[in-house]
Amino acid sequence: KLNVNEQHNVIPDNDFIIRLVEPAVGLPEPEVITLDDVKGDDEQFDQFIFDDTRESGCELYQARLVRINNVQFVNTTNWGTNGQLTITDGNKTFPVLLGLGRGFEQPCNLANTFDIIGIFDQESGYSDYTNGYRIWVPNYDGNGLVLTDRAYRRGNLRGDSVNDGRIDLLDLAALAGDWLLDVPGL
Repeated sequence: KLNVNEQHNVIPDNDFIIRLVEPAVGLPEPEVITLDDVKGDDEQFDQFIFDDTRESGCELYQARLVRINNVQFVNTTNWGTNGQLTITDGNKTFPVLLGLGRGFEQPCNLANTFDIIGIFDQESGYSDYTNGYRIWVPNYDGNGLVLTDRAYRRGNLRGDSVNDGRIDLLDLAALAGDWLLDVPGL
């Protein structure tokens, strides 16, 4: 893993370029972690483990695809596109950000206990940058057991927006609908 960022300083000397080395490689297997790996043991269970050497805690997993098994939602009230929820393993909690995928437009059908696969993310409004960690799940495929989007494993086709194994007018309609979302006044 390599954290590529501007070190919270947007001066031109800190700019970087990303080049595609090999196309269509797919996502790596998620790294299995527990909430004990990223949350401390304080009484309120809200202390993120921060290690500025990045050898443990939240900084180690930041920007990685991770999997946390056997969790449940504290509350599903905010389920939906761009929703912010909290998972628990029964002892500790952790924030989750639901992405903009259409899978979140459907009601939550996850079992009481499920696994979650997402990108370990940080969006911190704090000046010390030791908070604001979360699991970001871009989309949900509706499988009921794992909060993830496994479309890449099904071998979906480039351009197959609706994940039905074909590229047809339904995909074009989905694409056009997304474009219209960004048009002011529509």
